[in-house]
Amino acid sequence: MKTKNEQLMIIQALGTCIARKKQKSNRLQRILANAEDEWQTGLHKIRRNVYKGLEEIKEFEILKLKLENEYATKGWIKIKSEDDLPKESGEYWVVNIDLDDDNEIFGCWYNSTKKVWNYKGDEQTVTHYQTIEIPQPPVQ
Repeated sequence: MKTKNEQLMIIQALGTCIARKKQKSNRLQRILANAEDEWQTGLHKIRRNVYKGLEEIKEFEILKLKLENEYATKGWIKIKSEDDLPKESGEYWVVNIDLDDDNEIFGCWYNSTKKVWNYKGDEQTVTHYQTIEIPQPPVQ
């Protein structure tokens, strides 16, 4: 998982990429409209680029929204399906909002091959998790 600063940088980069793709798409649409008015040929390439650009914009906007939502939740990832589970085994901060009234946060081990959360040898039900960031060594 990326640090919060890295997530913000990715979100900003995606925003810039979306803006540039929209500019290019708008320019191509103007060229296409002008060319159609003048009955020019070879427009299939421009049309294909316009539609491809629009599809890429949608994909980038979805990714940007997903990253923004993840950042807005302060790094907590909600487990809605198996796709939301961590890809790597390791130790994570976890919470079960459905079960705990006080939403106690505790460290828990996740086994990615078995897709099981273990805490002191017992399996746990988890609704949200967050990567435990290992601190960098001090500068000497």
